Amino acid sequence: MMRDMYERLVLLDKQIARYDELIHQVHKTSPASQRLEKIRGVGPLIATAVSAAAGSAAELSNGRQFAAWLGLTPRQHSPGGKDRLFGITRRGYGYLRMLLVHGARSIVQQAIKHTDTLSRWIFDAPPV
Repeated sequence: MMRDMYERLVLLDKQIARYDELIHQVHKTSPASQRLEKIRGVGPLIATAVSAAAGSAAELSNGRQFAAWLGLTPRQHSPGGKDRLFGITRRGYGYLRMLLVHGARSIVQQAIKHTDTLSRWIFDAPPV
């Protein structure tokens, strides 16, 4: 039984390596994916996922619309002209949102080790 489980694990590792290679091949041939990878915290997997899911994003006119498409914008309730914002809706593309959140977390985690402007801003900015 243990040998069968080990052989299955080895097979799964080979399949994961093959899929990783396919993702890297798609990434190398996609200019949009390569541009996205230049953003700190966005690796080939995230860049390929964003470019595949969003496509050209021609229907989205700005970053806020992209965030709303992902489900990262606050829910609004505006009775009588008074705006009230609640927590994020989480109604968009969940897998892509998870990848981007993990990328952002890694940036914040690594910022303590860097001295560039962005890393310093993370720690020196007043709370909002």
